[in-house]
Amino acid sequence: MRTIKTLTFLILMLVTNAISLINVIAADAAEINLNGDNHETFSAAEDDKVIFTSSDTKTEISFLRVGEDKVLINLNPGNKILLYKIGDTKDFSVDQDEITLTLDSIKDGKAELTIKKTQLQEFNLETKETEENNAYKILALILSIFIISASIILFIRRRKVNRD
Repeated sequence: MRTIKTLTFLILMLVTNAISLINVIAADAAEINLNGDNHETFSAAEDDKVIFTSSDTKTEISFLRVGEDKVLINLNPGNKILLYKIGDTKDFSVDQDEITLTLDSIKDGKAELTIKKTQLQEFNLETKETEENNAYKILALILSIFIISASIILFIRRRKVNRD
């Protein structure tokens, strides 16, 4: 009976640690604050999202497809889908700011872009891992917990059988 209580305690500890790790994974984001500077260069892979804030409005850039020489993105709010070839520059407005987005290059499946604003307002840029990538990490973590739990249970049962 004592081994079952110990096993239950170990499983609860593993689940608690898993939840803590999930919270760390979900919060994984890099922020760039452009004070006094009006442009930023960043890179993103397919399925990545970049959120930038300009004039207190958040705009999300979703990278739908990253090819060898083209990138397909979706801008939200507005749900605008834009196709960029290397060297292309396109403009769009966010509140009081005119934003220019340029596809500089594509290296190792990552698009390198430069985002600029023409009217100087407070401007923040943060890169987020996709929820799908986080889901794979969470799934791997949960599977690991189950494998460890099953191994502990099998070990205890074999030990008990060997005693009899």
